[in-house]
Amino acid sequence: ADNYLLRPDALEDCCSYCMVMNYAIVQAGSKKSERSQKYKGDKLYFQEEHPSKRRSHVRELKHIQVPLVYTKKDMPSISELEIDSSTPSNNAEMLREYYAKLSLFLLYPFRDFSELRHEDGTFWSKYIWAKQNGKLWSFDPKNF
Repeated sequence: ADNYLLRPDALEDCCSYCMVMNYAIVQAGSKKSERSQKYKGDKLYFQEEHPSKRRSHVRELKHIQVPLVYTKKDMPSISELEIDSSTPSNNAEMLREYYAKLSLFLLYPFRDFSELRHEDGTFWSKYIWAKQNGKLWSFDPKNF
């Protein structure tokens, strides 16, 4: 979690999914890694509080790597979320929270886990707000 939460300032608006997709953590002093042709751009340095700030840094990859996401349970189907219901079942509310939590964790830029909850304390409200305000990352094939 430190690698993302204490990421370089230049990646402030980068969600965790995009960070894993576009950047690599490189150990300082690894000459082979430093000379590798798989990176582009300058070294980016972690926040001062990062435990490995002096031993590693971040480099942008020349080619994206598609992140694999493993979870304890499957992502709920959209139909299970009862999106059109203003009074969803208890099960749908639980699934909404899980769906929103995972979506925000992957697709919303944050520095502290508390930023993933809305003022009302739910992940779902924050997810709806982020979606309505264009704050969630989404894949754009034009960029590839």
